[in-house]
Amino acid sequence: GYEFGEALIDDSLSIDDCKKIASELLFENTMHPELDRIAKTNTAKSIGHPVHYILRVDNRDIRKTVYKSLLSALYSKGRIKNKRYSFVDYNSESRFPDSTFDALYRSSAGGAVVIRYTDLDENENRFAKRGTDLIASVCDIAVKYKNSVLTIICVPKDVNKVKEDFLLNFGSTA
Repeated sequence: GYEFGEALIDDSLSIDDCKKIASELLFENTMHPELDRIAKTNTAKSIGHPVHYILRVDNRDIRKTVYKSLLSALYSKGRIKNKRYSFVDYNSESRFPDSTFDALYRSSAGGAVVIRYTDLDENENRFAKRGTDLIASVCDIAVKYKNSVLTIICVPKDVNKVKEDFLLNFGSTA
């Protein structure tokens, strides 16, 4: 019920390159202010990750381009120390133990984990409770490792309840 893998951050992109990509994808209103904030980061004073990100994008290719640009910008400013990042695709029907997620985060120290939630339908169904519990578990582990692993959550644009569940469970770190 889930897929995972890992990839490397493109370290050839500058903040300006990331801004250009955001503009081409029509994400400048949301991405440019964040890229400006990242550009001003003083890594000497930075401890952990004060925020995690939630991206609301339906198109898989655009979503991937946006989070890869964001990761490149963070890496270029030293906010992420490890070029390797992991990704996980899952939905409300996925099943995996907390120990699996915990191991993924432990192995991602200094890097990032991208969690790509793939359900397009958030109607109440027999998997709704399990989906909510899974979101809570994922967020608990992400918060546990917030000082060493950045988390990017990707959800479809119109899945508002899921987004709210992530925000509720992340607290002030998202």
